[in-house]
Order: sequence, then structure tokens, then C-alpha cells
Amino acid sequence: NAGPPSHADIARQAGYAERIAALAGFAPRSVLDVGCGNGALLLALGRLWPQARRYGVEPAPGAAAAARAAGLAVGPTLAGGLRAELVVSVNVVEHTADPLAFLRRLRRACLPGGMVLVICPDGSTPWLELWMADHRHSFTPLALKQLAARAGLAVVTPQPAPGGGFQALLLRPAMPRRTTGSHRHAGRLLAERRRYLGAWRALDGFLLRRRDPQRGLVCFGGGEAARLLRAYAPAAWAAVAAVTADDLTGAAALGKPTLPLAEVP
Repeated sequence: NAGPPSHADIARQAGYAERIAALAGFAPRSVLDVGCGNGALLLALGRLWPQARRYGVEPAPGAAAAARAAGLAVGPTLAGGLRAELVVSVNVVEHTADPLAFLRRLRRACLPGGMVLVICPDGSTPWLELWMADHRHSFTPLALKQLAARAGLAVVTPQPAPGGGFQALLLRPAMPRRTTGSHRHAGRLLAERRRYLGAWRALDGFLLRRRDPQRGLVCFGGGEAARLLRAYAPAAWAAVAAVTADDLTGAAALGKPTLPLAEVP
């Protein structure tokens, strides 16, 4: 996200903004996006809430510079008493070294009477998030709720996930609460994760047995999943002759020839 929002960024963050507005249920006077990237979400929220003051926190210099170039007030940390009526953090907590400390910082950044909205991958079912090297944690909804309670954040109302594979928690500052007990299905989840990771380990052989040796493989999609395929199925990736997608923005960085979708035989 070190450059201006792409068409894909704009479309994705517009969807997130609509879901955030529906989950929050009110029009805040100020919004703080912690982990705002290049500012695409704040720009989308500004279109929904033009009266709201918007701030961002982004430690990655290139992404923060792109957000500031779009006219947004973005700093590198939550220092300096930055606070807002609605604090949002989308797909950030799973990257943090200390999720409990991070949620406590979000609580302190929330103005009295305000709310905190956290969106992150749902770890109830194994999926691509397990392969992302910068994901330090994977949370089931129960684990995230328990962590929030310890951080002094109470669930306002149960919220549906904002999209397949993700979960959302709308929270209000409260007294920290100790939690006890473990996940009833931890053993089953561990077994499911091992099976999933084992299937990825076998993916090279699976794909290579099914390819046409005269034509090679064509990879549909030039984004995150394609990069994971390149990293974790290197033999199959070596057999990829071209990358295609309905939007090839950024696909050239994969190091393969790109092919417009209409030209795929």
C-alpha cells in the first residue's frame, strides 16, 4: 500500500466502509483508523460521513506518505493523545507483537461514549491467513472476545462477520475483566489446521500431475493468493506460463508474463 489506492483498493475499502457504517449504527463526529495504510478506507468513510473529522495511524512510511498525499492527517503512532468517537482497526491486530497491549491502546484512543470496531480474520476455519508470514496470531471469535474483555472492551452487541473469512467486534470501553476457560474445540481446530497445512504441502504434486506439459499452467489472479502460491508451491509456480485476471494491476510484480483474461485459450 505504498502508493495511491488502486481500483481494487477503492472497491474493497468502499465495501468495508459500508459494513463499518452498518455495524457502528451511528454517524461519528470523529474517526480514527489505526493501521490505515494508504488511506483508502478513511477516504471511503469520508464519502459516507463527510462531517466527520478523520485521522489515521500508519507506521509504514510509504503507505503513510500516500495517505497524507490524499489530504489525510496520518501519524506513525498513537502517541500524543490522539482520540476519536469511533476507533476502527481493520486487519491489524493479527499482525501485532502484543494483541492485548494493542487493544488497550485502542481503548485509550476512544473518546467517552464512543466505540471501537475491530475487524480481523476469523480463525474458526483454517484458510489462507495461516500462510501469511506477517500474521503473528489467528483468532477464533471466542479468543478475540476474551482478549477484548481483558483489555477493558465490552462487546456492544453480537455482530455478524463483515465477509467470508473475517469477523467484526463492536466494542465499548468498560472495566477490564479477567476471563477463564479454554476453547472447547481447540483439539479439533488444531487437527483441522494440520490437515489444511498438509494439503498445501501436497499442492505442488497435485497441480503438476494435472497440468498440460505442452501449455503449462495459467494462474488466475495476480494478488495475495498468487503470491502465496509462488511462496508455498514453488514447483507448480515454476510451471506457470502466464498470469491472468480481470484486473492485472500489480500482477507484473509476480515475475511472470501477464495475459488479458479475454486472450486465455
